[in-house]
Amino acid sequence: MASEHEVTRGESKVVQLLHEAARNERAPDSLRASLEAQRARAQREAQQRRRRILGLPAGYAGAGGTLVAALAAALVLVLSGGGTGTLSIAQAATLAARGPQTPAPATSRSSPALLDARVGDLQFPNWVEFGGWRSAGERVDTVGGRRTVTVYYERAGHSIGYSIVASPALRGLDTRGGRYATIRQGKREVVIWQVRNHTCLLSGVDVSAATLWKLAALTRD
Repeated sequence: MASEHEVTRGESKVVQLLHEAARNERAPDSLRASLEAQRARAQREAQQRRRRILGLPAGYAGAGGTLVAALAAALVLVLSGGGTGTLSIAQAATLAARGPQTPAPATSRSSPALLDARVGDLQFPNWVEFGGWRSAGERVDTVGGRRTVTVYYERAGHSIGYSIVASPALRGLDTRGGRYATIRQGKREVVIWQVRNHTCLLSGVDVSAATLWKLAALTRD
């Protein structure tokens, strides 16, 4: 039976393959071969229900946009809990890449430094006065029973997503003695920390970790 670490590693591979497929609608043979190899590994190591989540639908023979759609569906199933009923940090880090669902939250009436969006007692910041990052959209996900709100900010053609996962804090965060942990998912840099037992994730493509750290330091705790 696979360990939680091994299964999470398999989920990250599915995310990577999804991004690769989205960049290449023709789905080259090498990508399809990599996906088959990943499915075979999952079948050997994962639990029976997790194998069904990571495997392609029976009889699949499509390509191009159909492959992207199939991979996207597999990813949604993985994010739904994958049989464990829990949300991992690696899974939470992928949510911002899914894009906004609704318009940007308004500036809070209580303070111009905050937005009218929150998770529990933690409110999202208004960063327009800090480098010109203007709120641009919002999405809400419930994964493994955990409510996660993501607010998107834009500046000069760049976009970042700030996700807050409702308490209790997600397990597995290793800051190595500092305040933040940093991981990379494809081209996306992700900075992770915890505030008031919530888990916070700030990420962006072509945005440096140093920039993300500076913005994270501005969050109120």
